[in-house]
Amino acid sequence: MIRELKIRNFGRFKNTSFPMDRITLFYGRNETGKTTIFDAIFSELCKPKATKKQGRRIRKRYGDNTEVEVVFSDQPVTIDEDEFLNLYAVHSGNMGLDLKSNSAWTEKIKADLFTGGIDPAKISRELANLASTSNALKHNKELSSLKSKQEVIQGELTGLKEKERSLLQRELDIVEKKKNLSLQEKTLGALKTEAVALEQELAAAGLIREKQELSVLLLKIKSSFAGREKLVRLKGCSHKELQKFDALQKNLDVISNLLIQGEAEENHLLPAEERGDKQLRMGEQPADQGGQHKTGFLVAAILVFLAGAGGAIFISDLLMRIASVITGVLLSFIFLLLGAGKSKRFTGFQPAWDHNKLRELLKLKRQNNKELREQAQSKSGEIADWLKAHRVQSRDEYLKLIFEREELSSKQERLQIELRQELEQRGLNDLRLLALEVERRLNVLDEQGVGNSGKGESDVRLLQIEMEVKWAQLEELNRKYSDLKTMVAEEMGGINASFGTLAPEIAAKEVLLRENLEAQQQLELDREAAGLAESIFSEIARDSSRNFRELGGDITGLLKEILPDRNEVEILKFDESAVTVVDGGGGKRTLEHLSAGTKDSFLLAARLALAGKCWGQGGLLLIDEPFQALDTARTANALRLIKIFIEKYSWQVIIFSKEEGLMAQAKTIFSGIKIHQLQF
Repeated sequence: MIRELKIRNFGRFKNTSFPMDRITLFYGRNETGKTTIFDAIFSELCKPKATKKQGRRIRKRYGDNTEVEVVFSDQPVTIDEDEFLNLYAVHSGNMGLDLKSNSAWTEKIKADLFTGGIDPAKISRELANLASTSNALKHNKELSSLKSKQEVIQGELTGLKEKERSLLQRELDIVEKKKNLSLQEKTLGALKTEAVALEQELAAAGLIREKQELSVLLLKIKSSFAGREKLVRLKGCSHKELQKFDALQKNLDVISNLLIQGEAEENHLLPAEERGDKQLRMGEQPADQGGQHKTGFLVAAILVFLAGAGGAIFISDLLMRIASVITGVLLSFIFLLLGAGKSKRFTGFQPAWDHNKLRELLKLKRQNNKELREQAQSKSGEIADWLKAHRVQSRDEYLKLIFEREELSSKQERLQIELRQELEQRGLNDLRLLALEVERRLNVLDEQGVGNSGKGESDVRLLQIEMEVKWAQLEELNRKYSDLKTMVAEEMGGINASFGTLAPEIAAKEVLLRENLEAQQQLELDREAAGLAESIFSEIARDSSRNFRELGGDITGLLKEILPDRNEVEILKFDESAVTVVDGGGGKRTLEHLSAGTKDSFLLAARLALAGKCWGQGGLLLIDEPFQALDTARTANALRLIKIFIEKYSWQVIIFSKEEGLMAQAKTIFSGIKIHQLQF
C-alpha cells in the first residue's frame, strides 16, 4: 500500500507530500492538480518508456527533470503501463477496456484465466477428425490405399500372372503420377512468374527510394555550397568590427557634447565683450561689487578643468584626449580671467587691456569650437565610411547580419557532419565529386524512367514478405516435384526390372510390402495419438467455458451492487462483442447498446472482477472522475461496491473528483477516508 506520495518537482507541485490511506480522495475543481497527481503516481509506478505514447506524453507535459517518490508501507511494486491503465486505473473518466488489442496485458489475463487465448474446442474438433475411422477422410483414404497395395504386393508374390497384373496396375498409377507431375510443372511456372514479378516490383520500389534519398542528398550539397558562399560574404561581420563602430560613435558623442559646451561658453563670452566696450565708451566706474562674484568664477574654473581631464580618461582616441585636456585648461583660464575682471570692474576703473584680453579669449574659444566641429565632421565621415564599407545603413542592420552569419555557421556545421559521413561511406573526399556522382546517378535513374514517388515503407515490407512466401512455396513445391519425379522414375525402373528374373522381383516386392506395413503402422499410431490429444483438448475446452461462466458470475454479483435490476452477465469469449447484459426489461444487450451509465457500471464491475482475479490481495486502484455518467443513487452504490472490494481483497483505492456531492457520499460510506482538498 502507498503510505505517502512525495512530489519534489512535478508540474505545479514543488516539495509537496500527500499522506495516503486505504481509501484516499483528492477533491478539487478543474486545473487544481488532480491529473498532475494521477500522472505522478502513474509515472513512478509504471516508469513508462520515453519512446512509447504515455512516456512521450509525460515528458512533453512535465519536462525531463521530474522528481517523485512513492513511499510504500510494504514491498514496492512496478506495474506494466498498459496493464495499469486498462485494468487498475480509470483516467479522466474513461472506463473502457481495450479487450480486442493483443497487447501484453490482455495476453497475460488470458494466460491467467483461460488457456493463453487459444480456442480448445476448435482444436478438439480438428483432432477428432484426425482420430476418426471414416473412409471419407484423407488420412484414412491413404491407409486404405496402403492396405490395398499390400494385398496387391502379396498377390504378386503368389504367382507370375498376379505379378503381371500388378505391374500393369502400377503402370497405370504411374501414368496418373505423370499427369500430376505435369500439373505441378504448370504450378511451378506460375509461382515463379509471380515471384519474379514481385522481385521486379521490389527492385522498382528500391530505385524510387534511392532516387528520393539521392535527391535529398543533392539538395543538402547545394545548400552547403550556397551556405559557404554566403558565409564568405558575411565573413567580415563580427562583434569586433561592431565594437569599432561603437568606438567611433562614442567618440562622436563626446566631441558633440564638448562642442555644445563650447558653443554655450562662446555665447556667454559674447555679451560680456559687448558690455566691456560700452563701459569704456561711457568712462564710468561701478561701485565695489566684485567680491561676491570672484568665488563663483573660481569654482567654475575648477569644474571645467576637471571635466576636461575626465573626458580624456574615457576617450580612446589620442588626439581627442589631448583636445579634451586643452579645452579644459583654456576654459578654466577664461573663467579665472572673468573672475578677476568682474572684481576689477566693480572695485575701480577697468583698463582697456582687460577688454582686449576678453576679445582674445573669445577668439580662442571660437577657434576651439571650430576645431571641434571639424573633428565631429571627421568622425561622422568615418562612421559613414564604415557603414558604406560594410554595405549597411545602420548599426541594427549590421547586427542582424552578425546574427544571420552565426545561425548560418551553426547550420553549416550540422550539415557538414552529415555530408562528411556520406563522403566516408562512398570513399570520397570532395563534395564536388559527391555532387557529380549523385547527379550522374540521378540522370541514370531518370533515363530508366524511375518516378519520384512510390510505395510506403509498410507496403514495401509487405511486398518483401509476399515475395519471400512465394519463393518458399516455390522451393517446397519444387522439392515435392523432384521427389515425385524421382519416385516415378524409380517405379518405372522397378517395373522394368520386375520383368527380369523372379528372385530379384520377389526381393523387391518384399521391400515394398515392408515399407507398406510400416506406413500403415505409422498412420494408425498417428490416429491413436490424435484421439488421445482430442480428449485432452476437450477437457481444456470444458474448463475454458467454466472460466467464462465464473467470470460472468463474478461480474454479475458486483454489477448488482450498483444496478440491482440487472441479474445476469454472459461472456462467450474475451471480446466486448461477446458480452451481454440483461436490461431493465429482461432482454439481453451487448455493451454497445447499453446506456452510458449502465455501460460504465458494467465496466467498473468488470475491472474489479478482473483485477481481483489477476492481482488478488493487496492491489492498487486509481479512479479519476469515475462516475460522470452515473446518477446520485448509482454513484452511492458504486462507492459501496468499491468498499466491498476493498474489504474483500484489502486493496488501496485512490479517487480523484471535482464533484462536491461525491466527496460528501464518500465521507458517509468510507470510515477513515483520507481527503486532500486541492486549491488553485
